[in-house]
Amino acid sequence: MSRKAWRDQIVETALEPDIAIVDAHHHVWENQPFPPFDPYDDGDLLADKTQSGHRIVGTVFVDSHTSYRTDGPEQLRVVGETDYAARIAEAALARGGTEVGICAAIVPSADLRLGAAVGEVLDAHAAATRRFRGIRHMVAYDPDVPHSHHNGAGLMLRDDFRAGFAELVRRDLSFEAWLLQSQLPELVDLARAFPDARIILNHLGGPLTIGRFAADPKASFAAWKADMATLATCPNVSVKVGGRRASTRPAVALRSVRPTSRRRSATIC
Repeated sequence: MSRKAWRDQIVETALEPDIAIVDAHHHVWENQPFPPFDPYDDGDLLADKTQSGHRIVGTVFVDSHTSYRTDGPEQLRVVGETDYAARIAEAALARGGTEVGICAAIVPSADLRLGAAVGEVLDAHAAATRRFRGIRHMVAYDPDVPHSHHNGAGLMLRDDFRAGFAELVRRDLSFEAWLLQSQLPELVDLARAFPDARIILNHLGGPLTIGRFAADPKASFAAWKADMATLATCPNVSVKVGGRRASTRPAVALRSVRPTSRRRSATIC
């Protein structure tokens, strides 16, 4: 069964349609992304926002790997995504009505491994739109997770990454942390090293039930719970509830806040 077919099985009526909701984490692709992700462009997002039955007053666009610039300095090409999201936001604002608030905040990507040089990238994002709030540098990696991002272990402990992270903190920008369960201790170390940072843990810290974690799921959950409890002692970290869980079951996309619709889901990575 495809993801779309799975989602289309149930369409639920909004239980509390008057509650103001901000969708704190969604993606949009100008072109169809690589498999297994479904197409999801600005028209799809607008339909979810305006036709779901919920009162969605704002949305936060997060790093979607789309619409990068095709020329200019390599490190600045990611700013094309910020341009794209800003165009969506401004067009919706101009049309007015229930479309207003889409991509109200924009959280693109930047490679923190650039060290101090990433400051130029952050400033370019900021110059592109007043909606820029921070970045997500995907750090998710575990040797037992197929197709996890190949950054290798210990990325958040590296000197070059932390030099780039310092540039982010200096500008009071947020950091969206997408990682996996085995990396939670690294995030604790990062949060304690930068107490003024604003860190947002994505997808519940990536609990795992595959590979070596499959042998004893209860022990795996207990270890994840313990690491999350330690992370909770860091006052500069907040957590988004939505996410994908790496398991032997088919991937199910969840929302970071209550869903706008069961027909579609933009929060899949």
